[in-house]
Amino acid sequence: MTNKAFKSIPFAMLLLAITFSCSEKEETIDDQTDSKNNPVITTGKLHNEGLAYVYEKSLLNQHYNSDSDMNEQVIQDGLMFLHSNNEIINSNVIDEMFVSHYNGTEETVLSEPLQIELQKLIDYIDQAITETDENGGQEIFEYSQSIINTPPDQLNEIERIAWQHAVDVMGYSAQYWYEHFGDWKDETNLKGEFSIALKGPRKGWWKKFWKKVKKVVVSDLSGTAQGAVEGLIRGGNRQEVLTSALATGVGSSIGAAIKN
Repeated sequence: MTNKAFKSIPFAMLLLAITFSCSEKEETIDDQTDSKNNPVITTGKLHNEGLAYVYEKSLLNQHYNSDSDMNEQVIQDGLMFLHSNNEIINSNVIDEMFVSHYNGTEETVLSEPLQIELQKLIDYIDQAITETDENGGQEIFEYSQSIINTPPDQLNEIERIAWQHAVDVMGYSAQYWYEHFGDWKDETNLKGEFSIALKGPRKGWWKKFWKKVKKVVVSDLSGTAQGAVEGLIRGGNRQEVLTSALATGVGSSIGAAIKN
């Protein structure tokens, strides 16, 4: 009787372990791909922190002998931000993603359905921004937060999660560049033309300003979506997907702002 009892314990423990392992695996899959159970996306907030970090480290009160020197420092500080705030598994891949999106040499991995939905966001930005709109950044942010938890039904799970990351970054990006686009231009030797503090009664000022900002915001949301898709395709966990989306979003944003 005693021997039977002891022999049954390992079997029971094995059965329990298998059950737990299967359950854990299912939860991991859900954690990566179920947009309905997706917790609050934090990509946008971290994206803006990355922009602020690079601005302070690479541009504020800095003087470079050439554009190539500036680009090299910006890339170095951008990667420093990514590595200091995230536990990166595929470090070389993430670095390459950031650099390619900064330089604008990336190849798209976006499906046609996702591209269609991203274009709808771009169309919204066009509609939201008018020649006299002084609150476009806040309006876009509020809109992004109102739709982020309702991804389009026609997208698959990977596309939905990528869409959510893109929507979050779209809102935060619009807020950030509304406030700081002029600051970046000041530090890259295009003095003051788009500084909010220096805005005047000139006709068409806001239209010209938003035309510049829109290019950066569009680059942000597209780049972020690509990074999220790539992270999910690699089978990464939530942290790796976030890091991928952050790398491509920040890289796209900085590259577009400096070259715009």
